Amino acid sequence: MRRSARIRNAVWVGLLSACATSASFALTPVTLHAPPDGDAVRAFWMYAGANFDTSSSAQPILDFCAREGVNRIYCGAYSVWQNGTATQKNNLRAFLTAAHASGIRVEALMGDTNWQFDDQKVRTKIDQMLTLHAATPGNQTDDFDAVHFDVEFWIDDAWGAAATEADRRQIAIDYLDNVLVNARTHLDAQGESDMEVAVDLSAHLENSDKLPTPFLYNGTTQSFLGHVLDRADDVVIMSYIDYASGLWGWTSFEIGVAAAKGRSIQFGADIQPVPPTLPINSFADNAPNGYASMATTLEAYHNLLSPAEAAVFDGFAIFQYTGYLAETPDPHNLADLDGDADADAADYARLAADLAGPDTLVTGLARDCDLDGDGAVTLRDFARFAACYSGAGVTAPVPTGCER
Repeated sequence: MRRSARIRNAVWVGLLSACATSASFALTPVTLHAPPDGDAVRAFWMYAGANFDTSSSAQPILDFCAREGVNRIYCGAYSVWQNGTATQKNNLRAFLTAAHASGIRVEALMGDTNWQFDDQKVRTKIDQMLTLHAATPGNQTDDFDAVHFDVEFWIDDAWGAAATEADRRQIAIDYLDNVLVNARTHLDAQGESDMEVAVDLSAHLENSDKLPTPFLYNGTTQSFLGHVLDRADDVVIMSYIDYASGLWGWTSFEIGVAAAKGRSIQFGADIQPVPPTLPINSFADNAPNGYASMATTLEAYHNLLSPAEAAVFDGFAIFQYTGYLAETPDPHNLADLDGDADADAADYARLAADLAGPDTLVTGLARDCDLDGDGAVTLRDFARFAACYSGAGVTAPVPTGCER
């Protein structure tokens, strides 16, 4: 059983006790909304180690996850686990404990230039992260669930200097050897065989100027993504584009490979400010607002998938927490289904289309209309929607009991 499964099965008293005894601050576990659109996963990348300086900076992360249905965090906190003070490290462990008690998986995000050529650096960075675990060896609720590699070898100088696909293929093989295989071997050797390995990849690696040709590795000839899926527990494709047909076009190859292998896959969406993010990549500058544009586009993407593709699509990861937080309505009306900060006729039309009665199990996109969380979209959900209805353009105050 993987670490995350053991954490979910841990007794509540033990979780709270671990938080109280090993931490410098106390955090309150949260109850998550379901991820949007019936997906299994909603994630975000998060980078600032300063988020763990105080409970007043860490608790809002959990509260945001509760509202948005975020059940995975890709957490870049080098400054804490590598060079942080004892207090900062205890705070990070307290956050991990509260996140796990809330049903949130937290992965240790790491990566830099040229890691594909440096197997020792990969092991060193893993060991630095594992010192956080070693401080409380009897408590697995305050550990990371995975090592998450954001090693973007396709933007390194060596890749730019590669003259042929054969040259680029060798860099990809170095990545497989020195990052994925090396990390798995090292984790196993350190007694961390239940810690998973996850990766971020570009949505363009199969393009004609990159790695279009299947190649032989470890006895198997297949695409580069196929080789990665054989060695990583989770793969996130950084498919940063702000309209549904483009998103589908940029990910059709990847989801096809995943479907053929029976492996799940996630895609990325960007909601960082423009600039520095390019307008075509980010939802932040889209009308009527960035959050609404992202919500409706990601929803529309699901309607473009075949049943086989939908079966292996896990959900979206959002780049990144600060932009996601800034664009999200606060407070967020439970009945605001399209994310444009009001609950109006457009939201009602969505609810009405999904009303199916108590005998119909809610699935897929319709799960967003299950406002009371009972597994069906019924007149009870209509009643709750009516109580939360604000009208077009009315963004505040959110009616009592309607804050998400």
